[in-house]
Amino acid sequence: MNVGRATATVCVIMLAAALFVSTRLGWVGTSASEATIDRSTVPVVSSGGASPRGAPLVSIRRRDVPTPQDRRDLAADLRAAELARISDEVAPFFGYNPALKSLHDHLRAEGRDEAWASRSKTMLAREYAGMPGIKDTDHAPQIHCGVTLCEVSGSLDFPERGTVMRSVQAPDVSERMWARGYHPMNQMFGPGRDGRQVFIGYYRREAPITVPAGGRR
Repeated sequence: MNVGRATATVCVIMLAAALFVSTRLGWVGTSASEATIDRSTVPVVSSGGASPRGAPLVSIRRRDVPTPQDRRDLAADLRAAELARISDEVAPFFGYNPALKSLHDHLRAEGRDEAWASRSKTMLAREYAGMPGIKDTDHAPQIHCGVTLCEVSGSLDFPERGTVMRSVQAPDVSERMWARGYHPMNQMFGPGRDGRQVFIGYYRREAPITVPAGGRR
């Protein structure tokens, strides 16, 4: 009886030591649903005392770490979900503005130039953040860029609509966009599907040009 207890105690000590070493090496334990069963290494003590030869063992495995591809897939899924939400929100515009619908569909079908899209989003976010009607509110616009188009959309309170319209369509804003290589395209403001005031607009990728002050291309 004493021998059995002594054997059980030794096995428990050995298992504790193994867990300590694995933790020091950067390995972590997993939940029961994640654990990998290894039937060939360290015996588990049975209720009857000493463990029989070949008893099942629980091994420790490193927790899975997301790969760069996992992160890209997650970002793509989140972007698709956000674009779908925007599509639903501005759907009432499409019935009387086919050109807007065409730009909307093109952006969602063209893929994404990661480098250009990232630069464009940063630039547009900075530009819109300084516009009257937006800069003093919590209505930060949603910005999505693909390969040749950028889409800027958002919601706003009704009293701000006129201010935002004038800000977005101001000649100096258009001149800055042209100089950076962005052609201001179709823009709309009005009630969305749920009745809230929303806006959406597009910028097309172009070679940068200089527009005379107050002039047009």
